[in-house]
Amino acid sequence: MRIPDGVRPVMRNYSVRSFRAATSDAGAELDVDFVLHGSAAEGTAGPASRWAETCHAGEHVLIIDEGLSFNPARGEEHVVLVGDETALPAIAGICASLPSSAVGSVIIEGPDLPDFPHPAGVEVTRVVRTDAETPGALALSALRELELPSMPFHAYIAGEQALASGARRYLVGERGVEKDRVSFTGYWKLGASSPASRASREAASRPAS
Repeated sequence: MRIPDGVRPVMRNYSVRSFRAATSDAGAELDVDFVLHGSAAEGTAGPASRWAETCHAGEHVLIIDEGLSFNPARGEEHVVLVGDETALPAIAGICASLPSSAVGSVIIEGPDLPDFPHPAGVEVTRVVRTDAETPGALALSALRELELPSMPFHAYIAGEQALASGARRYLVGERGVEKDRVSFTGYWKLGASSPASRASREAASRPAS
């Protein structure tokens, strides 16, 4: 943040889907999923979506590790995971990291929801959202109808800000779940966008090559 506006690169927060350490035959690889929205050619894409649509092999990016947003107590195998399509990479990554004995529920909302590996004891509910419906509202409604685990569990909610804060408020305030057992993060806010540097705004205004 100390880099002056005008030269400061655009930054966005993303979840690591998977990581493969370097071997004697190949370099390290890190997978990050992007949701493409808008159009780079028409100037309607956000900075991260624009980059994902137009980047080429060999380009450089800087990665800053911000730690874990899902960090349950050691040995915790009961989970409740809720999110919209922007949380799909994080939820898929969490499911991939869970032990095969894990149990719980996943509620994922969005217009197009691909399958992803998960423990047999974790039930996945996909809620298809249409353009006429408010993002996050269907997932929050499905959470209210969900039968929560009878034993202690760790919840993770991510996606549109109202979904993240509303689900946490429901679990803690109405269902009595301990605060430290609920991880939540608002990735985005309906009708608003994250601020971009002047350099990124100027880049976005140029036609895509």
